[in-house]
Amino acid sequence: MSRMLERTDARSFYGYTSFLRFLLLCNFVCLVVLFFLYMPPQTLKQPSLWFSVFAYAACWQSALLLAGSLFYPLPRGVGRPLLVFLHGMSLILVVIDLVLFLNLRIHLDDPMTLVLLHPKGMQDIGFSWLYGAFLVGLFLFVFLVQWLLGRIWWRWFRPPLQVSMRRQGWVWGWTGAFVLAGGIGYAWTPKRLAESLTERLPGYQTFNPRLALHPGQVLRKKKLVDRAKALRYPRKAFSLAAAKHVKKPLPHILLIASESVRADMLNPQDMPQMYRFLQKHPHLSSSAHYSTGHQTWEGMFGLMYGLAGHQRPTFYGQPLTPHNLLMLKQLGYRLLSFSASSFKEQGYEPLVKIFDQHYDIQIFKQSFEAYNSAMLSSDLRITEMAIQALEKERRLPPEKQKPLLIVLFYVSTHYPYESQAQDQKFRPFLPDRFQSLVIHDGYREGLWNRYRNSCIFVDRQIGRVLQAAQPEISQGRLMWSFVGDHGEEFWDAGEYGHASRRLLSSRTQTAFALYAPMLKASKRVAVSSHADIFPTFLDLLGVDFPIEHYSDGASLIKPRTHNYVQINGYGFPDLPNFAIATPQRKIFARRTLGFELEVNAVLDSEDRPVRWTRQEIEPILRDWMKRVDHFYPNYRLWESSRVLYHPLPSFPFAPTYGPIRTAETPHLKPWERLGSTRDHVSTKPFPVKTPVGVRFGEYVEWVGYTFHKPEVRLGDDLVVEFVFRCRKKIPKGYKIFFHGHRERTPQFVGADHDPVYNTYPLYEWKEGEYIRDIMHMPTTNEWQPGSGRLHIGLYNKASGQRTPVYEIKTGQKLKTTHADVIAFWFVP
Repeated sequence: MSRMLERTDARSFYGYTSFLRFLLLCNFVCLVVLFFLYMPPQTLKQPSLWFSVFAYAACWQSALLLAGSLFYPLPRGVGRPLLVFLHGMSLILVVIDLVLFLNLRIHLDDPMTLVLLHPKGMQDIGFSWLYGAFLVGLFLFVFLVQWLLGRIWWRWFRPPLQVSMRRQGWVWGWTGAFVLAGGIGYAWTPKRLAESLTERLPGYQTFNPRLALHPGQVLRKKKLVDRAKALRYPRKAFSLAAAKHVKKPLPHILLIASESVRADMLNPQDMPQMYRFLQKHPHLSSSAHYSTGHQTWEGMFGLMYGLAGHQRPTFYGQPLTPHNLLMLKQLGYRLLSFSASSFKEQGYEPLVKIFDQHYDIQIFKQSFEAYNSAMLSSDLRITEMAIQALEKERRLPPEKQKPLLIVLFYVSTHYPYESQAQDQKFRPFLPDRFQSLVIHDGYREGLWNRYRNSCIFVDRQIGRVLQAAQPEISQGRLMWSFVGDHGEEFWDAGEYGHASRRLLSSRTQTAFALYAPMLKASKRVAVSSHADIFPTFLDLLGVDFPIEHYSDGASLIKPRTHNYVQINGYGFPDLPNFAIATPQRKIFARRTLGFELEVNAVLDSEDRPVRWTRQEIEPILRDWMKRVDHFYPNYRLWESSRVLYHPLPSFPFAPTYGPIRTAETPHLKPWERLGSTRDHVSTKPFPVKTPVGVRFGEYVEWVGYTFHKPEVRLGDDLVVEFVFRCRKKIPKGYKIFFHGHRERTPQFVGADHDPVYNTYPLYEWKEGEYIRDIMHMPTTNEWQPGSGRLHIGLYNKASGQRTPVYEIKTGQKLKTTHADVIAFWFVP
């Protein structure tokens, strides 16, 4: 009897573990496929990326293996269903994360997701009840398929008992070695590759920096702890002796910030009331005004403290009071803050605590009804509160009146962009409950118009406040400034949103204006930052106190001592990314694990390729490397004063083939710099420099092409404009392939894509249409200078079969199944 029970237990154990092995294998394959959907096509040629994705999936599987082993003691009818449920849920979560990432470039574990987790938020990003029902159905389907296949697996591979236990040891030894190797590979991802993976793989940013086995991680933690200990802020405390030149009465100061307001929005169409005011009065503006970061955390920190975004982790860890606010309080200002956002999310609490201590009215800690469909009512309420504060102060006896600092923070310009009926000037716009799972020109137009309408609404609220402050303005007793907390990309470079740490201008440049009665004429500075606003206010007041004692910024009414500003990638210096912007260039860089500065790209202020030399940018970087530590005596963030150079070939930028939208060209759309569908499709032929005249099967005629740059610098994109003609309606499943070949070497790069920036697949082409497609093929610095060719053809994705190629003039069939572009040249 005991032997029979032993055989039964062994059989049960083998059955469970065999079932578990099948689920691990099935889940591993599915995870790898899903993870590679996150990757840009140009990275798929990197062997190290393949290894890291496999290691990441194996590390994921190790967690499922550990959790699954806990279910074995449960009854058979409970443990196995729970095991399938666990594996099915892991796949469904990755699918949801993939949808969220493809649309908003954020992950489920991203802090920005918390902002969307309100009653309407998931609806806003496309997770409707219908889509939820689809996910439930998909989960049930996955559950049933895995259960049935798992049962078949167990029965098919079920060996005799005397073999099974020996095989168990071998199989689990192999599985354990694979998981262990994968986990080590995940934790030891090459530092240059981690740059791409951090942005794209779900959970990577959260877990890899904490699990990484690089020796540099230990250095990172020690360096940042030492940095916090070395902090001395302010370098010298303010005293009223520095205010002897301040003229009384002091003017009110109105500081207005609004969510996600791009630099090109302060124009007569999108923000007409502020624009008209500024046209009539002297003011400060900027050719390139940058937020101190690409998210609200860094943007609001830099605005309120007058500091660069890299200070945020240290200052919030204390927390320390913005010294510029203490200076204004000592001067006699009453500090008021009215915010339509609750600022209760993780990362904002220190800011709230500081305002609690020093502001007379603490609105940043209050929630009103925000952050959901009540965005409008919250913005309306803070407008009323600001107006009431001005009127209340005006009614006080002169001896009791104080100058006011009023901080206003509007949120309606944040996704999903709310406005009232009277502000909905731009049409068509997406309805309140819109889907964002399919991106096309109509969707872009509707979302863009929603955003523009929300800017009109916020502008109207600001106009109401300025109208209420008209008595103070006429008496020369009010200064005000307006900024966005960060920018917002509307497919300027092919993506949407602001959460991705790409630090492009559309995400980091914001609208900016500063009005003061002391200004005699309008002035436009070349480059500015959020960190400059409070130093400028204090300088206009006549405060004679060195700015470097309390700020990283500069006064905009005086020549800058350093003609550049810093843009913080979220979490720098804990996480690596940052950028330095000058009037001419933007230097994209990172902190290595060894705390050395590494330059990854240099573009112009509109993120276009620009020629540069090390001699031009190194003095700027070396000066900045010294300034980073000026609040940390006897401490150095950088371990070495040298600058490393490692250009990233796939670094995101937007070559411009259409005009760029600016405040002077408000009729343009942000994505038109890449070209819109209507600019690429016509019943009339597009001009080409080099005609070809071949056809692929009976469907597509290749009219010709144009090289925008026949000589390509290694590391840049090869850019070619193609013109095709649809001869006959094309069935689904066909695609044009683009292969770049180096001469005398088998190496090639694939750039297959749907035409018109992946918005116009071949099966949508109409007979007789001409299609203009601009291809960007990345090159790599690993290649040697020389010549190359492009191979182009048409193939069926399902069968892999290429269509024959014919010359149109002669009708002759070519011997190859592709056509060649004339040779181009790679130059160093």
